[in-house]
Amino acid sequence: MFRDRGYVWRVAGLRIPLPLGLLMGTAYVEERPDPRDPDAFSMRMLLRHRWFGDVFRYSGSFRLPDDLPDHR
Repeated sequence: MFRDRGYVWRVAGLRIPLPLGLLMGTAYVEERPDPRDPDAFSMRMLLRHRWFGDVFRYSGSFRLPDDLPDHR
C-alpha cells in the first residue's frame, strides 16, 4: 500500500514543501497478490482532492504473461 505524504521541491540543497495536495490531491495505491495464482495480482489507485473529491481512480485484476524472462 502507498499513501503519499506530500511533495518536495529540491533547489540548491534546500527542500521546499509544496502544497500539491491542494492542486492535485493525494494518492492511494494498493497492489495485492492473488493467493490462487502466483502470476496474478489486483491493483487499485485513487487520487482524491480535498475540495473536489475523487478526481481519478482505477482498479483491476492483472496476470503476468507466461513469456516474461526470469530476472531473479
